[in-house]
Amino acid sequence: MPTNDGVSDEWRKSQILQHPLLDTTGSGSLWTIPVDDLYTDIARCVLLRRSAFIEETTGQGKSCAMQLVIDQLSRNLDGLVCIHFIAQTNRVPSVRAFFLEFLAALGHEHMSGETQKLRMRVRRKLEEVALSTANSVSVLWIDEAQAWTREEFLFLRDVQNGLRDIGRELVIFLSGEEPYLSRNMQDVSSTFSPAINRRFAMTRVRLGGYGKEELSDLFEQIDSAVWPESSGITWTQFFIPKAFQAGFRLRSEVDACMAALQKGNVLDREGLCQPWLIRDVLSRFFIDVTDIDVAGLSIAAENWTSAIQDSIGGGGADEGDTGEPT
Repeated sequence: MPTNDGVSDEWRKSQILQHPLLDTTGSGSLWTIPVDDLYTDIARCVLLRRSAFIEETTGQGKSCAMQLVIDQLSRNLDGLVCIHFIAQTNRVPSVRAFFLEFLAALGHEHMSGETQKLRMRVRRKLEEVALSTANSVSVLWIDEAQAWTREEFLFLRDVQNGLRDIGRELVIFLSGEEPYLSRNMQDVSSTFSPAINRRFAMTRVRLGGYGKEELSDLFEQIDSAVWPESSGITWTQFFIPKAFQAGFRLRSEVDACMAALQKGNVLDREGLCQPWLIRDVLSRFFIDVTDIDVAGLSIAAENWTSAIQDSIGGGGADEGDTGEPT
């Protein structure tokens, strides 16, 4: 258990696997500047009833960020219904399986019947959900949308048209892997109907990277975020309690981290670092420095360089996507 004047080594060792900084499922994500910018873009699309897509390379953290944004939208916009559908990326093409997956995402109890009945059940359930709120707009977020087929996008267009007939709008957000999502949309549009691309992929939103301003904001949040909840123990304090008690704060390392990222030639042409790399670097950094925790802890440039090199060597997080503390 935590002690009154710090964090015991035994307790930290027993809890470290659960720490949100090391959690790749996104449950410990922080509301950072790139996430806030994404929220602004998504909220604007909802207000304008405009569907959009977000496409990034695997492991960028788009699904994690989208989950944060969608959850916050449903809290900020009273009564907004948000449905989340995760497409299967490794599946045997099956119309029936598609509708069964959709019914599961909608929380429908009845999963039996012929394909046409399943199709109608999905449409009726979506209408029911849309009519259950005083708002005239609902949100459907489809993750791993690069796996969707032409027929599935056409079905979605039919659903949108049907909802408009009853005075409801379904705003759709697609998220997927670059370049396969946009390539898929272009193929569907060129081989069947240009309206599909206009309907779902005219607006692109992005998850931004980390420059000095974004990194400073993230480091300050790590210095102040508390875990476990109500424990009073900050994320930084958990890993280096002695140094933290003596006054060390991660925010003092912003310049050193940025210099190491630049030296490692991992910044993009705009001078930004990808979210997955920041997450991986911070995870490795804290795992390493926790072993040298002392009251007068001095961080060397090598600590950051080593964490960056280790992260690059290991590659980014695989996209379940989830990868960032952001």
